[in-house]
Amino acid sequence: MRAIVVALILMIGVIVVLWFGDTLNALGLASWSGSEVALLVLLFSIPVSLGFFVFLSHRQNEQLKAKDQKERKP
Repeated sequence: MRAIVVALILMIGVIVVLWFGDTLNALGLASWSGSEVALLVLLFSIPVSLGFFVFLSHRQNEQLKAKDQKERKP
């Protein structure tokens, strides 16, 4: 189930980035943004941000579980 959610989020991110790239090309701003370089940076930043968020959320959950276990023990 998590894999499906992650895949959908990544697909939405790619669609947004591609739409953003088409908008830049239509406005003639592609040369201003670095065109392919800017799109590649955006495409790589989405999965990296998601991975970092997942790492931090798992770490926080582990810390909360450890804190709860310490409080339960007399």
